[in-house]
Parts: sequence; C-alpha cells; structure tokens
Amino acid sequence: CVRPSGPSLQTPVFPGTWPWVRNSYNNAAGSGGSAGSGGSSAGSGGSSAGSSGSDGTGTGPGAKLKCTSSGKNAFETYGAAFGKVNESIIANVAAELEKGGEPGFGPSFGPVAVDKNKLATLTQNLADFLVFAYGGPNNYKGKTMEEAHTGLQITQAQYDYFIVNVVVKALADNGVPKSDITSCFAPVVTDTAFVNSIINR
Repeated sequence: CVRPSGPSLQTPVFPGTWPWVRNSYNNAAGSGGSAGSGGSSAGSGGSSAGSSGSDGTGTGPGAKLKCTSSGKNAFETYGAAFGKVNESIIANVAAELEKGGEPGFGPSFGPVAVDKNKLATLTQNLADFLVFAYGGPNNYKGKTMEEAHTGLQITQAQYDYFIVNVVVKALADNGVPKSDITSCFAPVVTDTAFVNSIINR
C-alpha cells in the first residue's frame, strides 16, 4: 500500500444526506467535467491521473477526481486508509443486518453474511475494487458490477440508503472531510452509468 501524504483519517465530520451528496456531485460534474460529466464516464475505467502504472494504477473511474483537501485523487490522498474504510463498510453492513427486519439496503447482503467464504470474498473484492476505482492499482478479480448484482433487484432507494448509511458513514467515521466525500468519492458512486450497473438487475 502507498502511504498517503494528505490528511489523516481520524475525526468524523459528515453525517451526510443523499440529496446533498447527489446535488453536489451534479454541480461539480456540470462545471469542469470530472468523472461523470453527462452521467456516463465512471463506468468506463478509461481515465488516468498523471501517468498510469502497468498495474492499472491511475486508470480507475475516480483517478482524475481531485480531493479538495490535497489536490490529489482519493487513493493518493488516503491510500493506506482504504483498508480501514473497507472494514467500516463491512461493519456497517453487519450492524444494519443485526437490527433485525429488512435493512434499508434490502436483502441482498443476507446470504453473504451467513457464509464465511462469501463474506471473505466480498470483503476482498470490495477492497480491491475501491482501491482501483479511486486511483490505485487494479487488483480487482471479481465480477463486473452487472454480473455481481444481477438477480438482486436492488432499487434506487436501497442503493441510495447503502451509499449514505453504509459507505458515506464509513468515510465520515474514518475522518474523511465532507469536502473530500463530495469532491473525490461521491462522483464515482453517483455516476448514472455506475448506478445503472447495480440497480434494477
């Protein structure tokens, strides 16, 4: 892992709400054309930050997005901390499942949560995907987003709930500032093509 040179992940600062994240993303995408201009580039994987490595570094959909705090992409800013954020995402999913009843993100994690092998695979695939998507090396060996989510019938509301209450919470709980969540994390997961690769499948 690359040690980040930007802000450390420590103090939670952003509880967040979905409309705020989406509106901020739409405003940023409309004025400068980072990932998501026109709502279709995050799924392409063709952008790069500076020079691309032979391991795929700098080619993920968020590689060109710059964090407000550092002027660098998310992986360059928070690289070593991606593992902590990944652990928090998995812990947030577990906490939602432990509440009982159907979680706001729907039933899709239920079968994974009770199978140690599936959970280990999900955890590793998620870590590899996040690192790649935000500018790090491409070690992702999992299915495409379409393949991974086919048959799950995830709705837009369930996806939105997952992003706000699981992913954004994990970032905030690990001290990612609100401005960085908006500038270098949100555009990838709010990109229309990316969202459509997951919902209603």
